[in-house]
Amino acid sequence: MYLRIALLLSVAMQIATAAIAVGLIKKTKFNISWILITAALLMMAVRLLYELPQVVDGVVVESVFGRAISWMGVLISLCLLIGIAFINKIFNKIREADNLRNEMDKKVLDAIIKTEESERKRVAKELHDGLGPLISNLKMTLSALSLPPDSGQSEMVRSMKQVVNESLTAIREISNNLSPHVLESFGLLPALKAFTGKITESKIISIGIEGNIQGKRFSQNVEISLYRVLCELINNTLRHSGAGKVHIRLVEADGYLFVSYRDNGKGLPSGTNLSDHSGMGFSNIESRLKAINGKIELNTSDFNGFSVSITCPLKVEPIESKNSGNE
Repeated sequence: MYLRIALLLSVAMQIATAAIAVGLIKKTKFNISWILITAALLMMAVRLLYELPQVVDGVVVESVFGRAISWMGVLISLCLLIGIAFINKIFNKIREADNLRNEMDKKVLDAIIKTEESERKRVAKELHDGLGPLISNLKMTLSALSLPPDSGQSEMVRSMKQVVNESLTAIREISNNLSPHVLESFGLLPALKAFTGKITESKIISIGIEGNIQGKRFSQNVEISLYRVLCELINNTLRHSGAGKVHIRLVEADGYLFVSYRDNGKGLPSGTNLSDHSGMGFSNIESRLKAINGKIELNTSDFNGFSVSITCPLKVEPIESKNSGNE
């Protein structure tokens, strides 16, 4: 009688232990040592199940020694069950620690990006409000000069006017690149079209942008991060790929923004990934996307060129909410 009770308890606890061990395989990332331990626990459970009918049918004769061994088996099964339960608790704590670390990393990245953008705005404002008026004043002074047409200095003044005009244009472009007012006022899609429009005018490369986000606004972090990422990808295409065409597609669906970027350049060498090209700014791209829980994947196919897909969770905001403060 006692032997049967002990064996039944051992079988129940052994099966529960093996079940918990199987559930932990994924948490251990399929570690071979844990798989072997799980296999051993499963075999122990199977062996006890095999012995159970013999005890129930009275094949095994009970004795003092047999009962002691059986209750020892119960104790072993209990220890294994409690140990596996605590191991499961340890894995849960490790997962919580990983989640907390990832959250802290994201907050640090977010703070860095916000500080960077704030400094960009400050420098852009200094250029626009400080240096811009000084050069504009110089332009007005040069325009006020009246020299005889045949004077040798008239050509010098014309050259100076040209330099001043080019300087004003450069200041406007630098200021806009540092802190694009179109992005802040009108959103991601208009800002990208304004940025790529100047590049397309050069006739060096054709950049096409399409999507369903016209008139939609997203959180400031999402818009800034995706704008910087796409600008970085375009600059990489211009510098390294030798492409003649770029196609960008932005689609908002089911609370996510899906971005497809593709050019017809030489692409990356086969067998490489984005992390292998830190000199091309991909580490900065990944950092910006990590701060907004975004992901970037390299598309590998038979076509000649470079292609990536970006997935970013977002919250859509009415466009009036951001424009109301600017009117």
